[in-house]
Amino acid sequence: MNKPKGKISVGLIDDEENIRLTVGASLNFEDDIVCDQSFGTCETALHELKEGHHCLDVILLDIGLPGMNGLEGIKRLKQLSPSTKIVMMTVDEKRPEYPSSLADGASGYIVKGASFTGQYVAHAVREVDKEGIFLDPGISKKVVEMLKSASSPARDYGLTEREKEVLGLIVEGFWLEEIGKKLNITYNTAASHYKSICSKLDVHDKGQLVRRAILDHLI
Repeated sequence: MNKPKGKISVGLIDDEENIRLTVGASLNFEDDIVCDQSFGTCETALHELKEGHHCLDVILLDIGLPGMNGLEGIKRLKQLSPSTKIVMMTVDEKRPEYPSSLADGASGYIVKGASFTGQYVAHAVREVDKEGIFLDPGISKKVVEMLKSASSPARDYGLTEREKEVLGLIVEGFWLEEIGKKLNITYNTAASHYKSICSKLDVHDKGQLVRRAILDHLI
């Protein structure tokens, strides 16, 4: 199935029919997003993708599914469709699986809480499609806390102390403009640090950068 030209195609995997209907309807109000594929289980989604019926840019995947849960399903989904970006949905900001699921191919996390609105989900979809990553602000802080308290040694990429500061703020979800203000440096200087970090880590976009920072304990 071909996606409408110029739109981000989204699939939704959640066992709660109400969420599938309301989130899907909200996304379809957006001019640049189409969500016309939803599944109640990972097994159904995997079958449909394996049959080649759907071409999806982004999949919103609930963690707490019956049968094959989201943490198990992400590996299978990425095997079937490596280019599809997968955003995990959770009700718990304190889950310890964030780093491992990012290693398995997740492109982000959103929280099914008070902020779980159509606008919030649409924003996450756009960020993942454009930047390759989206972490709910509450989750990004938890990830940073986990990494700072972890005993695993960080891989040495030769980052300067300022670059480490910039990288930590990027992982927390700050934009370069905001980083400049926080560190009392210009936007151009922040952008220069960003480019230097990407070069040293041999990554090409924000999503790859955040994933590498998390997996290699760089913050």
